[in-house]
Formats: sequence, C-alpha cells, structure tokens
Amino acid sequence: MLSEFRKKKVKRIFEFYDVNRNGVIETSDIDGICDTFCHEYGWAKGSETDVTFRAGFHALWSGLITAADVNKDNKVSLEEFYANYDVTIKDYEAFHQYIYPFFPGFFPVLDTDGDHDLSFEEFSRFYRGFRNTDADATAAFPLLDFDSNGIITRDEFFLAFYLFHMSEDEAHPSKHFFGILK
Repeated sequence: MLSEFRKKKVKRIFEFYDVNRNGVIETSDIDGICDTFCHEYGWAKGSETDVTFRAGFHALWSGLITAADVNKDNKVSLEEFYANYDVTIKDYEAFHQYIYPFFPGFFPVLDTDGDHDLSFEEFSRFYRGFRNTDADATAAFPLLDFDSNGIITRDEFFLAFYLFHMSEDEAHPSKHFFGILK
C-alpha cells in the first residue's frame, strides 16, 4: 500500500496527466500533454519529434489504461491510478518493468542540444511541459543538480526520476522531479 508521502507524489503525476482537470485521465488528456510539449519545444505538429513523442505517450497510455482501468470505462480515476502505482513501484523489478521503459526515449527529446545533459533552459522547458512555472523551475533546478555543477546530467535526471518514484525520504530533493512538492 502506498504511504501518504508516495500518494502525494503519485497524485502530482495524476494531476499532470489530467490535463482538463475533470478528475480522470482519458485519451484527450494524453493528446493535451503532447500538445503542451509540442508548444513548449516548438515542434511542428506532425514533425518527426512530435510523432515520436506522441507515439511514446500513447504507448504509455495504452499500457496504463490496460493495467489501471479496473472498471473498463476507458478512463483512469485517481483511486485506480493509486492502485496501479502500488503495483508498478512496489520494488526495483516492478519499476524497471513498468516505469523505466518510458525513460530512455524521453530524455533525448528533452536534451535538445544532444550533449547528454540538461541545461537550465532545457530543464525549464521540461518543467513547463509539466505545467510548472518558471519560478518553480528556478527553485527545482539546483535541487536536482545533485553535484551543483550547473547542469543536470542524464544520470542525475534518471536518479531523480527513480527516487521520485521509489524513495520514502521526504527530505530528498527528488520529490520535486515533476513539480515543487509541498
């Protein structure tokens, strides 16, 4: 069972997915996420990057709807999302089976200059894509730049992604991976 802290983190992800804020995640929300990232990154709709990104998110959605939509209404409620996350982040093996597969295709899209690191600007785009403010990005960037060298490496990004999902440490800065968690 998810702890209250993990529920708080998982709810942040649910709120990201629920673009139209109607309390459920559905296909139109996935399209909205893709539209937000397309706008944030300046991708032309239908461009190779846009198509690749949309395909990845729709594949993620397909897996989520299959696993989490217990009542088969083609929507995922917060309670269904919690129950699904309870399975997908129960341990290291589950994380790598259910959550990690999204990561390798996602990072290169964020790393717009291809240097395998995220500059503040690249990170800010990612953060705005999750409907966070520039002020939130400014606050989160130094927290997730674990070695304080002014960039977030792919390894730092993955570690923060992993710990966001798996850590019970309420003081660890990875809790801010998808937005400032209060």
